[in-house]
Amino acid sequence: GGGGGGGVEASIHSGTAGGRFRQIEAKYPTLLFKQQLEMHVQRIFPLIRDNVRRVITPLLTACMQTSKPRGGGGAGRGERNDG
Repeated sequence: GGGGGGGVEASIHSGTAGGRFRQIEAKYPTLLFKQQLEMHVQRIFPLIRDNVRRVITPLLTACMQTSKPRGGGGAGRGERNDG
């Protein structure tokens, strides 16, 4: 089992940038969880965003280069109207 009690105080150890640990205590475990989740998302999201950007940028560039019209500046691909 492992649920938290209703009025019990919850404490969690969280790593800081300096490698030290600080103890955070919250009267309400749900609020503590929300705060910790927000902290981790704020720290992890920029890393994920940068990694995705690093992977996708060359792919998008290649797609844009291959989708350019090869002829002499026509309107679009495959949409000629010869009458």
